[in-house]
Amino acid sequence: MSNMEKKSIYLAIILAMAFLLIGLGIGSFYGRMSAEKIWQGKLAEKEKEINWWKSQLEVFYPPLPEEIYSISGQITKIEGNAIWIESQIRVSQFPLPGGKEIETREIKVNVLPETKIVKIEIPETPPLSPEDLFKEVSLKLEDLKVGDQISISSKENIKDKTEIFAERIELIQ
Repeated sequence: MSNMEKKSIYLAIILAMAFLLIGLGIGSFYGRMSAEKIWQGKLAEKEKEINWWKSQLEVFYPPLPEEIYSISGQITKIEGNAIWIESQIRVSQFPLPGGKEIETREIKVNVLPETKIVKIEIPETPPLSPEDLFKEVSLKLEDLKVGDQISISSKENIKDKTEIFAERIELIQ
């Protein structure tokens, strides 16, 4: 075999190896791309299944409201024209381990001059007419005390707020 033939064989082997490596690189790249597409497809399938299960559970666990205009809690402090309450807030639509779907939050309630403060009295004996079933008694801020359970209504959306302005405060007995 001549020197030229050996060089041609070596060159052919080197070129074959180069094309083989290039082919493996391209194949690996497209293989990864298709594996990623398969993974994304399976992920989309699982998300669709999760959403279906959530829709089935919504019958028992309705979604959290987008807006909240009233809240209740126990008075922890009264200072000037402000009341601090401790309130239980639902933070998850679905039950979580350890009761973590409900958080206890302290909320400052600002009492304005136009805030209506009342308690509802129910007569001990049945009234003669349905209109007399519940009697609303006006109160003053001084009538409330630490430990009282109250319900607060506001004109503004109070969801996720820690300080609110009360339109109406009702003493719960």
